[in-house]
Amino acid sequence: MSPALVFVTLFAQSVWTGQIIGQKSRTLGTLPQVANEASQETARSTKEVACQRYEFAISFNRLTKSLNEFADSYNQGTLDLKKIEEVKKAWRELQKVEVLFRLEEAK
Repeated sequence: MSPALVFVTLFAQSVWTGQIIGQKSRTLGTLPQVANEASQETARSTKEVACQRYEFAISFNRLTKSLNEFADSYNQGTLDLKKIEEVKKAWRELQKVEVLFRLEEAK
């Protein structure tokens, strides 16, 4: 092998290795920052999920309570319009909180 070819090969390897090492050090330098941003985003999304679950639980409990009150009055032989409106209102509130409970609109 010619000495020039060996020299070019070794030079290319050293330059390439230096670039890789430089990239790793730059990447490692920003890794804690990326991890910190990811943990903040995860914490934010965890809080949002917890808040959504809480709102759903409150809306669902309100619907359950109004349905039970309506059922009790209906079983006693009366049809209370106020109870029906409470059920409708609780159902609308639940639909606002949870997409799964939204009814398709008539077209």
